[in-house]
This record gives sequence, C-alpha cells and structure tokens, in this order.
Amino acid sequence: MKNNQSTSFLGELIQRRVPQIVGLYIAATWMMIEIGDWMVGRFNLPPHITSYIFIGMIIFVPSVFYLAYQYGKPGHDPWKKPTFVIVPLNLALSFGAMLYVVTPVQATETKTVVDEKGKVQVFEVPKKEFNKTLLNFFWKNKTGDKSLDWLQYGLPWLLGEDLDRSMFISTNSPLNSSSISGQIQDAGFKAAIRVPRSLKQQIAQRRFYQFITSGKFEKIGEEFKLSVELIDVMGNKVIAEHQVQGEDYLMLIDELTVAIKNSLSIPKTLDEQATDMAVVDHVSESKKAIQLVVEAKTMQVLEGKYAESAKLLKQAIKEDFTFATAYGYLARMQQLAGATQEAQESLDAALKHEYKFTIQEKFKHKASTYGMRGDYESQVKVYDMWIELYPDDIKAHRAMAEILTITGLDYQKALKSMEKIRELDPMDDALLRDLSKLHLLNGEMERAAHSLEQFIQSNPQNTGALVELADLYERQGMFEEAMQSLDKALLLDRGNLNAQLKNVHILLKQFKFSEAEDKINSLLSENQEPQSRFTILGTKMKLQMVRGEVTNAIQTSLEMEQSASHLPPILVIFQVKFQRALITASI
Repeated sequence: MKNNQSTSFLGELIQRRVPQIVGLYIAATWMMIEIGDWMVGRFNLPPHITSYIFIGMIIFVPSVFYLAYQYGKPGHDPWKKPTFVIVPLNLALSFGAMLYVVTPVQATETKTVVDEKGKVQVFEVPKKEFNKTLLNFFWKNKTGDKSLDWLQYGLPWLLGEDLDRSMFISTNSPLNSSSISGQIQDAGFKAAIRVPRSLKQQIAQRRFYQFITSGKFEKIGEEFKLSVELIDVMGNKVIAEHQVQGEDYLMLIDELTVAIKNSLSIPKTLDEQATDMAVVDHVSESKKAIQLVVEAKTMQVLEGKYAESAKLLKQAIKEDFTFATAYGYLARMQQLAGATQEAQESLDAALKHEYKFTIQEKFKHKASTYGMRGDYESQVKVYDMWIELYPDDIKAHRAMAEILTITGLDYQKALKSMEKIRELDPMDDALLRDLSKLHLLNGEMERAAHSLEQFIQSNPQNTGALVELADLYERQGMFEEAMQSLDKALLLDRGNLNAQLKNVHILLKQFKFSEAEDKINSLLSENQEPQSRFTILGTKMKLQMVRGEVTNAIQTSLEMEQSASHLPPILVIFQVKFQRALITASI
C-alpha cells in the first residue's frame, strides 16, 4: 500500500512537472553564478556578489518546489491564498540569509596617523593577510636580436612597477636589491640571466617571498609575445602561466598585470581600482626613456658604474621630463655623490609629478626632501607615518635606520628598525655590517664585533669586513685577534692597503715603532699613486707625533699636501693645513 502511495506521489510530481521545473531552476542558478563571475571580472565588481546569488537562490528552492507543485500541471490553475504568504515569506528569508550568511570580504582597514606638521591623516591600507609578495627575476630573450637584450631587465622591471600600483602587492627584483643581485652573481651568473629555478626558489624562500615570476619574450613578425610563469614559493609549483601578444609591449605589461592579479585573487576594492593606471601613465610613454633608465639601473646594480648610470638617467629625463621615477633614481645617485643641491632639484622635479607615485614612494621622496633641507626631525616623522601604516615595509625601516644612524638622533630607534629588517629579510647579510657600525656608534663593542663575526661566517672572503673586525678588536685591546683578522685579509689580498695600514696602527699601539716605521717606508716605496701616498703619509705623521718628532711631522705634512690633488680644496685645508698649523703651534 505504501509503495503504491509513493509511486502515486512520484507520478503526481512528474505530472505536475516538478522535477523539470526544479531542474531548470538549478540550471538557471548555475547560469546566474557564471554570469556573476563574468561581471565581477569584467566590471571590477566585489567578488562576493556570486555568494549572494548562490545563497539567495538556494534558500528560495522551497518556493520553487511549491509553485511547481501548485501550478506546474498543464492547464489553468487559479491562484491560491497560501501562495501570497509562502512565497513572500520565503523571499524575505532568502534576502535575510544573503545578508546574514554572506560576509563581504574586508580586505582593508582604516588607519589614522599624525603627519610631520601635526595634522591628522586617514589612510586605507591592506590587512596583512591580504598582502602578496613577489620576487621578479629577469627574463630570457628568445628573439635572437641582441639589441633587445635590455628588455630582459626592462620587462620584469616594468611588470614590477605596474604590480606595485596595487595596494595588496609588493614586488622586488635583482635590479632593485644589491643583496639579491650579489647573491646571484656570486653563484656565477654575472648578468643575472638564466638563473636556475632551484636558485630562484632558494633566494625567494629564505627571504619569505610568497611568489616568483619569471618569463621570456619572443617576436613573431612585428609582434611581441610575452610569457610569464607565476610560481608558489612554498609549494614550489607553477600556479599560473600567462601569455600575451601584440605590437606594443607596454600595453602587454598592462595585460599581464591584470592576469597576475586575477591569479592572486587580489580584492577589487574601490581604493585598489583608484590606484590602477596604465604603464604609460605612471612610468613613461617614451620607450627610449624607459630603455635609458633600465640600462642605467643595470649599469649601477650589476656593474657598479654610478657616474655612467647618472648620465643615462639625465638623458632619460631629456626624453621625458615627466619621468618621475627617473628623477627619483637620479636624486638618489646625486645624493650618494654628495651633490646635495642637484639632488634637491631632482627631487623637486619628481614631486611635480607625484600623481605617478604610490603612497610609499610619496613618503620616501617627501622624507628625502626634508633631509636635504636639514630638517631631520620632520624626515623622521614622515618615516614614522610610513612604518605605522606599513609596519613590514623593509624600505621604510631601512630609510629610518639610515637617517637615524647618520644624524645620531636615536641609535636605539635605528637599532629597532635594523632588527626588524633582519627579521623580515634574514638573508640580507649586508645588514650585519650596518648593525656592527650602529653598535659601535652606541659604544657596544662586543655586540659590534659579534655582528661582524656573523657576517664573516657567511662571507669569509670579504676583506673589508675582516679589516673592520680587526679595528673593533684593536679598540678593545685585543691586538692578537686583530692581527689574526688582518692576516686573513692579507692572505686574500696582499696589496690591501687598508689592512696594511691597520697593521701599522696596531704596532703603534704596541709601541713597536721601529717595526711600524719599516712597514711605512716599504709601503711608500711600493705605492706611487697620490691617493695611496696621501693615506700612508698620514699614518707616518702619526708615528712621528707619537715619537715627538715635530719637525719631521711638519715635513711629512708638506709631502701630504703635494699628494692631495685628488681632494677638494676645503678638505686639503682641514686635513692638511689645519693639522700642520696645530703641530706648528705646539712647538
């Protein structure tokens, strides 16, 4: 009897076309979700829209079943009163479930900071869990055209510049990191090209990068074909491969950026969309200027040719006077060269086009402007804002540590930033030398020596660090240890003048004057270049003053002046003439 009833009920459902209608509804739900996904990608809508569609339509299934059962039978069916209660209630329940169950992704948070002028500023910044870090390695030139070799560096640089426009993405590359490029070159890849994936994986993993990008470019007729792999560092697997083709490689970079952002599931917030710009708008529309900048950076990072690099940057600016990034690079080069006024002018020119900069770049250049004006307190306050908004930004901590160390404003605060950098990038051994110098300035000799010892363990052939360690040992009266460190340096480089002179200084501390004098005379006979002789004569003069040979010290000072052609006049006055005047006054 029950079997007949169930069969009869199933037959009635089929007669009323309930399975067909519910099936069509499920198919329509699936189609709506697919359309929602397309709209999200096409119109940059919030990604949780499809979740609303799914929850709303699933909760409404009972009404669909009810309506199909009541009105699915062929023929005319009068409207029934329960319909006007059940369907509206179910509809309200669906809307309620959509709002209750679906929680829109909150990928950003609002932070309030006080700027250097005491004004409250409000910023929208990404939450830490949504940050993505990428390490862009150089590409392979598959065109067979050597004149396009610069694109091996240029295309990943452009991609990095474009991805950095996203508030959720931070990129780096060997072109922007001397530590990374140095590690690649030390492994035997002098041009940093065709680096094995295993080495890329190791470098990225030890620096806590989440993803790697590497690529190649080809030419098919007049069109470029760019191919990029996006690799998950922890899983060591390719999670996406993207290929784009066209005549304009600047537009192709824009396409790759969109594809990579989609592969990384970058949230499509309003702030994210507001910062998105085409490469020609935030870098340069001049391909010649871009090539000059890339060649300048390559020359600086891979070859250490700073003066030549600055010349290329100036040429790039002539090609495009709105090239804000080029002005920023040039300002840094001029600052390192001691041309403060020129650096200030370059920075002022860069900030005229600040609309091309990210928030972090604006902080960096604004702080540098204060620094060049001598307003170091305001400079530090800008860095405070930068770090408060982006506490894991290595560039911010590096800039903070540098200015606090140079000015001596706050060694302890500088140390905190350096320790944070060490935590974020433990493979940057160069930081250990900076830590050593900071500990020395803070009077912490043992900690300074320990940092250098750690550095030398990883870089045993670095003669400069060995000489620095000898200096620290000497300051602590550890002359035997100092001599051992110098012996290691001289074993690696017999002609290392700094190590030889440090050896003489230690002999002076030990009152071994005759041995020190013999070494000085030997060095003078071996070195005829004015710059080297100037340094050696300075050590000789110290020996003569210790011995009380004032007349001889004055004569040595005159010899130093003859070897000072490499120094600016103002330094000759302070380092030679002023010292001679003091010696003369002591007679």
